[in-house]
Amino acid sequence: MAAAIHHGLSLPHGATAGIKGGWLGAVHVYPSEMAQNFWTAIFAWSTCFIATILISLLTRQKKTDEELGGLVYSLTSKIKERDARWWQRPALLGSIVLALAVVLTFYSGNRHAPRRQNSIGLLFVVFGAILALFGLFSNPAIYQSHSLGLNINFSWGLVQIAFGAVMLWLAYRGRKAKAQIPGGVKR
Repeated sequence: MAAAIHHGLSLPHGATAGIKGGWLGAVHVYPSEMAQNFWTAIFAWSTCFIATILISLLTRQKKTDEELGGLVYSLTSKIKERDARWWQRPALLGSIVLALAVVLTFYSGNRHAPRRQNSIGLLFVVFGAILALFGLFSNPAIYQSHSLGLNINFSWGLVQIAFGAVMLWLAYRGRKAKAQIPGGVKR
């Protein structure tokens, strides 16, 4: 609501009212559309932050702390990772994913490397495989207490693999189409 009101009352420099904002009246003119977008986001976030605090302070707690366990992070018992295998430790897997992201980022910047679409597709396939494997081999108790019994990691790992496969297919299709154009641009 705050974003819509701010957008309706502001306008970027040189823009026509009603198209890029100002449809409630141009109270303030920003030097660029990007500045207007930035300040719209600031107003929306600030309003949401203040509303969240006020609602929390004015609302009575109707549930006990035991009933909120599993829903509220601070009231949920934490599973210890010390005795878990390496693939059951989210912090270790997160570090591996971060290292792979850095390697693939530098790899895609190399002029002899495959096109960026291949690197992005490969990134999603690798991360999706790691997430799906984590979901497959992790302790099922995690999902019972934190995500209503749904194995979110496995499901979204498969979604990431599918998205990465689509990206790789589109990159392959684009290369194939470009190769068929006479005098096509070579990379």
